[in-house]
Amino acid sequence: MSGNHEKHQSRTKRHGHAFFNCATLLISVGALGVSSLTYSSSDHLTNLQIDQIKSVINNTPSGTITSLANNTVLPHLQKPFAVWARIRHVPINGDIWLIVHQSFDAIKNNDPDRYYPTPAVYKGHSSYEFMNVFVGTFRDDQAKTYGVGLYFCDSVTNASLEAVVQHPHLRNIGMSFLSPGCQSMDSISVTRKGPN
Repeated sequence: MSGNHEKHQSRTKRHGHAFFNCATLLISVGALGVSSLTYSSSDHLTNLQIDQIKSVINNTPSGTITSLANNTVLPHLQKPFAVWARIRHVPINGDIWLIVHQSFDAIKNNDPDRYYPTPAVYKGHSSYEFMNVFVGTFRDDQAKTYGVGLYFCDSVTNASLEAVVQHPHLRNIGMSFLSPGCQSMDSISVTRKGPN
């Protein structure tokens, strides 16, 4: 046990400058949002500081939509379909959602901003499925582009989103705004073709 500890300390000292420079860079650009780390007088991070950085990383969700590419074009009569994503570091105080955003369109029938949420189903190995996702509607009379976003939403927002998806009428009309309790992890554009 002590031998392993000494090896770890030796590796830490040997790579101390790399750890220090990496952490300094990340903190200086605000990527971790950690401002309270205190450095020792030596040239490497302490185990406590490394643990603090790891804790922030492990509680900062990151993810990518894997089954749809940006600028995907769907047929006009596209039925609801499944979307897949790979997500890591999901905190326990919320959940993952796929949210389709219909942007305001003053030209096309004054379409308002609307948000259509779909909850995630965990499939193992950082893989998540979103079932019965509908991007646009067959009632669209011309091609229209929608935003498709991958979000981590906190527990308060999560409760309101669940209420929407459990009520067919609310799910059909969508939400008029997206809560600030939702943190974007990935976003793509998807176009649904018009009837012609």
